[in-house]
Amino acid sequence: MVLKHKKIPFRTEWIQFLDIQKKLKTIGFSPTTKRPNGEDLCTIPSLLDPKPSSENPTLVTDSAAIVRYLDETYPKVPIFPPHPLREHHDSVLQELESISRAHFVKLSVPAIAGVFNGLDGAGFRDRWKEQLGGVSLESLLEPDARLAAWKAAEEGWTRVANVIDQAQEKEGVNPGAGPFVFGETPYYVDICLVARLVVLRRLPVPEVDGNQKPWEVIKEWNGGRWAKMVAGLEAAAALD
Repeated sequence: MVLKHKKIPFRTEWIQFLDIQKKLKTIGFSPTTKRPNGEDLCTIPSLLDPKPSSENPTLVTDSAAIVRYLDETYPKVPIFPPHPLREHHDSVLQELESISRAHFVKLSVPAIAGVFNGLDGAGFRDRWKEQLGGVSLESLLEPDARLAAWKAAEEGWTRVANVIDQAQEKEGVNPGAGPFVFGETPYYVDICLVARLVVLRRLPVPEVDGNQKPWEVIKEWNGGRWAKMVAGLEAAAALD
């Protein structure tokens, strides 16, 4: 979405889950983290930019590092707001990351697991069980766990909305000026918000309660704020 927002031509290469480590290491990407057992782990997304040349490309991995690289290398369309907005931009982003770690994975990861087939699906579920300290993805689909996750998610997104309101008030931003955090111009925090919302809208996320479809519920949260934000970035959210 950042590449589309900055209007940078790109090509997406999809990799089977079980092939990620071998593929990235073969290309030359460095590990971004370690597994609980200490083993090096390469992760996606990863970016290969044919600069300075196709024989000597720039390799960047980890979302935050990729965004910084793109903004420095392709500054024509900025992705971060100017100071002093940057401080409030980062406070909203920090709150979003907090609820993502606590609640978003409990809703999105089981849905993502359902997209994989065969060994890829088994490998994905095993990896996340390891990351969640032994909690299986199947247990997150149990009715009580699902309802608890949705309740926590709504509370979390309300906290994000409150941080946005505080940022807008401090910076004198009219809440009706546009669908994004700082009005009509979207920045990185808006893209991060919309990326998570699009996952919850597009993937087979567990229903909220009985027949309630996730997106039908989410788009009503916080006065319809999130639906308006998604509509504002619809072109960037489209997947190739």
